[in-house]
Amino acid sequence: MKLKDELILIYTNTVREQFLLTELVHMLGMTYEQVLDIIQALVNNGYLEYSESQFPSLSKHGMEYLNTVGLSEADIYSLYNESTVLLNITHPSKFVYIPLNFNMKFKGYK
Repeated sequence: MKLKDELILIYTNTVREQFLLTELVHMLGMTYEQVLDIIQALVNNGYLEYSESQFPSLSKHGMEYLNTVGLSEADIYSLYNESTVLLNITHPSKFVYIPLNFNMKFKGYK
């Protein structure tokens, strides 16, 4: 499973009924269409399901996956702060994590 898929599962587990697509789009740095495509793929694969309020929620299969990889207690808001940056690139990995002030802390290879 891709990192952004896992982040969406963690987000839905954290916020439960307070799901805001706008917030998720902002956190992932993606378009609405891209996020909706990922959500639909997660629904199709059984990790998410739509609740009565028509918002995605974590399914039993999704919770089992988070438990298996040790992310069931992860809080999306503790993962994101001002130092987290996700950049969309055309490399096969799709994005790169760059810590804040990386260029000031990196002293080069020895």
